[in-house]
Amino acid sequence: MSAPSQNTPHHTLHTVEHRLANQRQSALVTDIFTKSSLSGVPERALSIYQQNLQMTAARSLSISYPVLQQMVGEQAIFILAQRLLAWEKPVTGDWADWGSQLGQVIENSELAIEHPYLADIARLEWALHLSGRRALTTFDRTRLPLLTEVDPEHLTIKLQPSLAVLESPFPVQPMWQLHRDSHGQHDLSEGLEIIMQHREHTHYAVVYQHQNKPKADPIDAQQYSWLLGVQQGMHLAALLDTYPGIDFARWLSQAIEHQWIETILSPR
Repeated sequence: MSAPSQNTPHHTLHTVEHRLANQRQSALVTDIFTKSSLSGVPERALSIYQQNLQMTAARSLSISYPVLQQMVGEQAIFILAQRLLAWEKPVTGDWADWGSQLGQVIENSELAIEHPYLADIARLEWALHLSGRRALTTFDRTRLPLLTEVDPEHLTIKLQPSLAVLESPFPVQPMWQLHRDSHGQHDLSEGLEIIMQHREHTHYAVVYQHQNKPKADPIDAQQYSWLLGVQQGMHLAALLDTYPGIDFARWLSQAIEHQWIETILSPR
């Protein structure tokens, strides 16, 4: 007996209602800031609505970007939230979905002049935020024999959707880690000075979910390129030819241990 389809009339109706609710909320936020259809609302009430939205937006950013807030302070986060609302309106009923463009806002702000690394700190933290919210699929180890039974040209590795790779001219992962581990309770000047001494090359990081928690680890250029190739769907033979410096057996063991892999795909 086949399983019933999830696309029942009730499910379809719920999806439509959810989409319409999101559209109404997005339109309301836009109206509150542009006054486009709120001509009958008193100015004082409109001002209160705007302030409440701005405070909600700032609280949302402080949750999604806790280390960034620690680095720049609550007042700066509030100002950034105001600017981000002008750039990117919330489009769902969940404020946790909003804030993806904060790195771009910081890049275009006065903060970027003295602290050019902050935009990439924000991008790293948003990747962590997304990673923690995505479902993790348990890797099926019964797929491992395919690696010896199937031609590598017919094998691809599918990574978890919670995994992301980033590059930056700044050592953002160790900077982020240092601030996160300090909880704002220690003088970080010495540690930051040591980290910033290693700015002579591009830095790379992998963001992933491990045991239900988002993590960020530094990786080297070759590991970054390999993971990017895997994400782009390169077959295993092409990966091994393109990146001969990668010890595949060692990488595979690490990837399984860190829950990077969703499955191994083949025509079989």
